Amino acid sequence: MRLLERALKVDVALSASQVRRHHGLSLDQCCDAGLIIVEAFIAPTARSSRRRWVSFVSLEPLTLEGFELRHLAGVAEMRHALHAEPRDWRVLGHAAQTSPDAIWQRGSETWAVEYDAGAYTMKTVQRKARAFDAGFDGQVWGVGSSERAKVLQSVIVQAPLVVTAF
Repeated sequence: MRLLERALKVDVALSASQVRRHHGLSLDQCCDAGLIIVEAFIAPTARSSRRRWVSFVSLEPLTLEGFELRHLAGVAEMRHALHAEPRDWRVLGHAAQTSPDAIWQRGSETWAVEYDAGAYTMKTVQRKARAFDAGFDGQVWGVGSSERAKVLQSVIVQAPLVVTAF
């Protein structure tokens, strides 16, 4: 449970399936430990018409929309896929158009981390990628589908990670 709490201090919210997959805990165990469970009716990507109820776990009550919870879970899944330690990762949330979702401290380098659920226009992706090139030592992008990964590959240098947060 301590590892989950440490992760939630950084990631803010994780889906029930992430909690199960990465921490081996059920929602009942999370409730018993005093963690907060919130549900949202969301699609896996911004352009998907297929919606379902997804449970999320957090340390404190959240007043976030479903798309924000989906985004946080996507950024958290990137951290797991990259094997980044919570101490090296800082979630910024939805900030300015040219700010990343998170910052990853990779030794002496600072990397921009961006998760795209499919809502960004290519112009926005290009603007963000240019800003990250100018302000960081590197950048890593994550997406929720292989189709979106193909689209982004035409704009960003490194292939995006395809992550599944639900």
